[in-house]
Amino acid sequence: MRNLLPSLTHTRIILLLVLSTIFYLSACSGSHPIPSKVGNIHEQKLYDKKFAAQAKTANQHLSDIRQQFNLPSASVAVGINGKLVWAAANGLADIEAEIPATLKTVYRIGSTSKVITSIAMGKLFEDGKLDLDAPIQKYVPLFPLKEQVITARQLASHTAGIRHYSWMFSPPFNEFILNKPFDNLTQGLSIFQDAELEFKPGTNFLYSSYGYNLLGAVIEGASGQEYLHYLQKNIFKPLNITGISADYKNKEVANRAEFYQVDDNNNYSADWEVNSSHKWSSGGLVASPSDLVLLGNALMDNKLLSAETFSLLTTPQISTNGGENPSGYALGWRNGKSQFSVGEGEQVELGFIHHGGTSIGATTMFLIIPERNMVLAITTNGRFEQTNGFQNSITRIAEAFLEK
Repeated sequence: MRNLLPSLTHTRIILLLVLSTIFYLSACSGSHPIPSKVGNIHEQKLYDKKFAAQAKTANQHLSDIRQQFNLPSASVAVGINGKLVWAAANGLADIEAEIPATLKTVYRIGSTSKVITSIAMGKLFEDGKLDLDAPIQKYVPLFPLKEQVITARQLASHTAGIRHYSWMFSPPFNEFILNKPFDNLTQGLSIFQDAELEFKPGTNFLYSSYGYNLLGAVIEGASGQEYLHYLQKNIFKPLNITGISADYKNKEVANRAEFYQVDDNNNYSADWEVNSSHKWSSGGLVASPSDLVLLGNALMDNKLLSAETFSLLTTPQISTNGGENPSGYALGWRNGKSQFSVGEGEQVELGFIHHGGTSIGATTMFLIIPERNMVLAITTNGRFEQTNGFQNSITRIAEAFLEK
């Protein structure tokens, strides 16, 4: 892989790290302890009474997750056999204003937005409007030609060689926390469009949110509609999903939480101010867990896509040199297997498809267990450093609803 910072001297790298650390510490200087009363704020809804016992267990797991990761709030929803069976929210959506998190509270979902972009790509593919293996200039003619052809399939599987976020020599020092407005997705391509590719497309794997920014522009070109309009008309409206939208910077978003960074000492501070107008398709959407579960239910019931197309989107991609990427990445979905507890001392190995999202002030996980027709989503308004145990904690909620 080509070094992202080939021209930097050691001195400049050290200076960059010092400046970014100072900038980070200044942003964290207003941290405060998370109020202890947040644990007493709770809302839940049981949609199917036969899951009452499971919901009681899952409620305790949700409370444990919020406390374990020092979160202002955490919200979860579970779907089984095409139906939303339970949802709950614990904590405060806005600490300063003491606004409780509710089932309608929407959170930044970060890279889980890529799943929604994948679905949009799949619909256009089904409709014969998008050729996954055509040069992307067919749909985004303004994107500069590279030495090799780049396709939508490669963008969706992170095998196109497009770079990821990089450091900057001025605040905010990293492109991940960019706070600059763009008129549309195409304008936002200017951030990275002139960069050299990291490798020959199709030969390697490099996770790239910028690749998904470009895929959003491909969707616009193939559909003849703005990305957000296409989602609303072709995905959300048919399913009566009202809570998934763009994380607008200067526009009111109903029921949107406030977003925080938290530390191991149970302190919080407001997270960076960001503008996501360049990355709706890679990490710029907000949603409630119930909205995500409705979306997952529709996928499992083939209400959005055919079984064949959904299989295409969720099958891990193989590079041209025969290597599978390390995370089982497909076209907008990761694949995994894990041991799940299904009873007293009994475990079963189940495959699942999923995508997480770490964004400014929020963390999300979206999980589908096809063999059990189960969909689970959890969202939080806290960003924390140690995310390794987050997925393991979420599996406990899934286990509460799994049967032998």
